[in-house]
Amino acid sequence: MDTLYAEDIGHFWKTSKAGADKWIDKTLKLIIQHGGTPLQSLSGMDLAKGRSAFMISFEMGGDTFKITWPVLPSKRGDNQAARVQSATMLHHTIKSRLLEAKIRGPRAALFSFLALPSGKVAGDLAVENIEEYTEIFRAPQLTTGDEIIDGSFEDQSE
Repeated sequence: MDTLYAEDIGHFWKTSKAGADKWIDKTLKLIIQHGGTPLQSLSGMDLAKGRSAFMISFEMGGDTFKITWPVLPSKRGDNQAARVQSATMLHHTIKSRLLEAKIRGPRAALFSFLALPSGKVAGDLAVENIEEYTEIFRAPQLTTGDEIIDGSFEDQSE
């Protein structure tokens, strides 16, 4: 499979002056506005493999949802723009699903992000390469201050 680059997507490529953190903050506020409770927001990078991703988890309607969104590599090495693009795409994906949840209910609208007891989400069962990105947040090299994350999702905000 050919590498998909951030510039190939086009959407949201250098369309915002806001940084990735601002888009994640907007997304967390949006979840709250729609009756959800944010649980975690993580940004991670696997330096050895050159991959990075964002993850947001939240509760809504009695269920827990976890969304991992990859940061696509940049052809030109503009990793900052790629991170903004990824955070923006994550925001708009969640926003559209939250609007759908008003009509169909959270579980129906967000089913592919439904957290399963195994630690996977329902969508992982249909997407083979999602492990490439979800493993970033299980990697022991991620730290919060001086503590090593042991594979669980720990909140790194504030």
